[in-house]
Amino acid sequence: MRRYTAFQGDSPMVRSYPSARRISAAFLMGFLLFVSVGCMKSPEEKYAAFMENGQAFMEKKDYASALIEFKNAARIKSNEAEPFYQMAVCNLNQGQTQEAVDAVQQAVRLNPDHVEANLLLARFMVRAGGAEVLPQVEEMLNGVLGQNPENSEALFVLATTRARQGSADDAERLLREALKKSPEHLNSAMALARLSLNKGDRDGAEKTLQDAVNKSEADDKKMAKIVLGQFYAGLGEDDKAMAQYEQILADNPDYGPALLGVGQLNLKHNERDKAEEVYKKLSNLDEEQYKTLYAQILMLNGKSNEAIAEYERLSKANPANRQLRSALVNSYLQTGQDDKAEQVLTDVINSQPKDSDARLQRAEVYRRAGRLDKAQEDLTQVLEVKPNSHEAHYFLSKIHEARRDQRLQRQELDEALRIEPGYLPARLEMAQSLLAGANPASALDVLNEAPENQVNTAPIIAAKVWALIAMKNFDQARAMLDKIPQEQRDVAEFNLQEGVLRSAKGDFASAQTFLARSLEQNPQDLRTLNAYAATYASQKKMAKALEVVRQHAEKYPKSPRLQLALAGWYERANYPREARAAYRAAHEAGDLTGEASIMTARLDAADGKHDEAVKTLKELLDKSPRNVGAWQMLGLIEDNAGNVDAAVAAYRQSVTIQPDNFVALNNLAYLLSTKDVQLDEALSFAQKAKELNPQSPEVDDTIGWIYYLRGVYATAAVHLKAAAAGNPKNPVTLYHLAMAQAKNGDVSGARRSYDAAFKLEPGMPEAKEAKSVIDAAN
Repeated sequence: MRRYTAFQGDSPMVRSYPSARRISAAFLMGFLLFVSVGCMKSPEEKYAAFMENGQAFMEKKDYASALIEFKNAARIKSNEAEPFYQMAVCNLNQGQTQEAVDAVQQAVRLNPDHVEANLLLARFMVRAGGAEVLPQVEEMLNGVLGQNPENSEALFVLATTRARQGSADDAERLLREALKKSPEHLNSAMALARLSLNKGDRDGAEKTLQDAVNKSEADDKKMAKIVLGQFYAGLGEDDKAMAQYEQILADNPDYGPALLGVGQLNLKHNERDKAEEVYKKLSNLDEEQYKTLYAQILMLNGKSNEAIAEYERLSKANPANRQLRSALVNSYLQTGQDDKAEQVLTDVINSQPKDSDARLQRAEVYRRAGRLDKAQEDLTQVLEVKPNSHEAHYFLSKIHEARRDQRLQRQELDEALRIEPGYLPARLEMAQSLLAGANPASALDVLNEAPENQVNTAPIIAAKVWALIAMKNFDQARAMLDKIPQEQRDVAEFNLQEGVLRSAKGDFASAQTFLARSLEQNPQDLRTLNAYAATYASQKKMAKALEVVRQHAEKYPKSPRLQLALAGWYERANYPREARAAYRAAHEAGDLTGEASIMTARLDAADGKHDEAVKTLKELLDKSPRNVGAWQMLGLIEDNAGNVDAAVAAYRQSVTIQPDNFVALNNLAYLLSTKDVQLDEALSFAQKAKELNPQSPEVDDTIGWIYYLRGVYATAAVHLKAAAAGNPKNPVTLYHLAMAQAKNGDVSGARRSYDAAFKLEPGMPEAKEAKSVIDAAN
């Protein structure tokens, strides 16, 4: 039988025991008596006790403890299917999918007629398997139905199988049969309602779910009402949804799913204080999945200190809970407290060096800080423990992306997908990388290779639409977007794509309707805001474009992202004073990136306010000494002011913090080349920049110029020719090439390069120097 792979967690840590101590005789006798009495139980009695204990823990939803009991039962009776089936259920409830698959496969091997095990395995196969396994699933389900034709769950899974095979009519017939036999079968009701919606039969879908509510027993009626409420909420009928939730809470005030539904509706209507109260109540329930909701809403409401305190409290109370630890780390990262996030993870790693989750997270912290070598070390450690960690390869791809090495980035993404073809983030980023590399056709190929169960999912369809848009194949992009049923299209991403497609056809008026709706749904999406403004800019209505961005930014004065976007549009329209004000607003809104200060400094420097620009950057660096962007801008400003030593110092800081920053390496190398005594060091920096970005014409220009200064003219000419080919409009490079060619004896080539440079910029100091070198070579 085929084995279905899934992400597997770390192996349990081996527990260490204290050193042996002297034990009193009385205690030893009591212990021996206890052991001897325990040993008197027969294997059957022990098995029954473990199974009974496991069921008791299951009723309490303590799945970890239940799993231990069922494992003990399986050790006693390794040929019994039931404990393995129960182990699968426990693993599934803990999110351990692969372990659940392994256990249920063993249950079916031991007892091919185990109904529940066959049904669970069939569901796994339908969800994660390819089309080739569906006939095997049907065979299993027909076997179950042969034993019990009334089994509604088997009919439901069989209907799902037929739907995956493209037979919607068969699926509908089976679902109706299942509901006829068991009107309260909620999964069948939900699936039938979904089929009705896909056909545009809203009333039929509603009736199916209402029937499920009316015919359910008291214990099941609550969940049926939740499903009906979610149905209404999905259609935008929020009052009806709220009525369902409130009916449940009137009799069951602590029912988690109903509270969650109320909180979601509160958030949808921007009633954040109400949502906060609801989520606080939810977090105090025993269910693990609700524990962090209160902290999440606090963070959403801008109460970051309270949110972090809540995460810290939860993590301290549950130190072994990795999900809570991850939530705490993420809260530190969201608030710019990367040092605290790093410390939490380092403490864990020091005590548990093989904790792969902690190393993965710390690698991401290092990557964010530009400490790419340290991040790579952690990921290498993860791969030593778990060679098939698709996540480690995925994060390695992010490191290579930061190093601008697309080849290695794609290599790691490809490896992640080889290990786990269903790992959606890797597939989407591979497509995005290919799109960024102007290779949309290959991006489309990658997306077309997605597993069958992902082919028609929203993220894959959305990514395909972007690829087709990049190929300017707007008709196919339209056809792809139209695969999404109309009632499911009113989401931000699809409205954005609708707007972009209509803009491409020149239908700006209707495009603006969809873009405005997308922006309403996701106000922080800069792609949408820029696309919306661009519909006016494309019509040469820049004032209107600015008005759109300004009015939107004014609605969210505490959003640094939107204030930065406004500043960018002001700069684009050549309004530096207004841009400066927007950068100031971004800074006051709590810009954690430092971009507002960096760009303000750039504007100051452009206005000749050198000292003010340097002061702004140094104030930022006092607070964020590892901000590479600030160090680079400081280097650029000092360089433009002729302060070479200060510029060199700033660029040295940049490469110390981020050794793989090819821009800083290149600029540092060029400045060092102005000092004859530091040419060797300059060349080493430039060569490292070349390794990081082999195609950069700027780097080739730097290397070529350093070789020229060292008197190695032939090698200089090779690099400078490559630089000129990569950027033929750069007069400095062309003047450098002219000098290298002249020194290398190619006077005619030197004159051609000189003439090309002179047409671009005749008044540069390099022009006079190049002419002198060429004249001397005659």
